[in-house]
Amino acid sequence: MKKILFLIFVSLLLFNINAKGTEMLGNELVIESLSIDPFPVEPDSTFDLTVKLRNSNTRRTMYDLRFNVQDSYPFSIEEKDKIKRIEALNPNEQTFVTFRVKTDVNAIKGENELKINFQEGVGVTYVSTPIKVDVKGTAIDLSIVSITT
Repeated sequence: MKKILFLIFVSLLLFNINAKGTEMLGNELVIESLSIDPFPVEPDSTFDLTVKLRNSNTRRTMYDLRFNVQDSYPFSIEEKDKIKRIEALNPNEQTFVTFRVKTDVNAIKGENELKINFQEGVGVTYVSTPIKVDVKGTAIDLSIVSITT
């Protein structure tokens, strides 16, 4: 019985080690990583959302790539960053796309979501799974330790 449990544990461990933290946008574009700077974000501030992308196709160059982040409260995208374009992405080539995102002044503390749209040429638009963004609260906690009368 112990051997079976040990083998199951080792199998699960190996499965987790081999699992990749990537996401496909369409058939060939991979989101390899993303970063949010500064993190966590604060209400009434801006932050950079940087996405590392890779053309996973080993033979075909991708042309006319367009990316945008969906506006969703409490976030909005600065006008100059609404749409990012990449003219061509060669096979296995990596690139970075950075969006400047504004957090609303009334944003509530907690996890919020953003999604990235991707389109190649005039083809289908793909949408990423939600990206979790932690908003830091501006409220100050007050604890009363004791009251003396």
